Amino acid sequence: PRSTPSNSSAASDVYKRQVEQGVEGLLVFPRARYPDVSLYQDLLAQHYPIVLLDRYYPDLDTDRVVFADETTAYALTELLIERGHRRIAIFPGHEVTITSVKDRLRGYRRALQENGISYDEDLVCLDVYKNLSPVSLHQLRDSYRRLFRRMQNLRFTGIVAVNMYVARQITMDLMRIKNFLLRATVDG
Repeated sequence: PRSTPSNSSAASDVYKRQVEQGVEGLLVFPRARYPDVSLYQDLLAQHYPIVLLDRYYPDLDTDRVVFADETTAYALTELLIERGHRRIAIFPGHEVTITSVKDRLRGYRRALQENGISYDEDLVCLDVYKNLSPVSLHQLRDSYRRLFRRMQNLRFTGIVAVNMYVARQITMDLMRIKNFLLRATVDG
């Protein structure tokens, strides 16, 4: 089950109840910052089956089903390079501590390096979507301004978004920027 209660004990309570009710294993989409790791450690010590989905806790030996994060970010970055881009920004969103995002950042960096492009920490845009979540999607009021400032200052020509939520928000913000620039042209 996928659970996103507001505090870590609530999520742990949900999983504990399911185990007590006879559920024979858990498929878990783990939350960032590892709030439920002690529960998973206890269950694993009892040989209870747990499969983590999409992301995992590096210090916890569990089964997991994950996307080819590093390979995909590498391929996306390389595609932009093949199309002539040399200043490629990556937008991790708000969950930079999770394994899937770390792996995607590793793929991005590797693609740059293997294609002779210097890795530039400034192009890892951590501040633009640091508060983005599925709930806040398209509701961030000033993110387009932060994106526009980054575009002006860094002059990147390509963007890698680490997930669909970031990609959707970037798309919305680029449309807002386009509308802003069109209005400025008409008004000017």
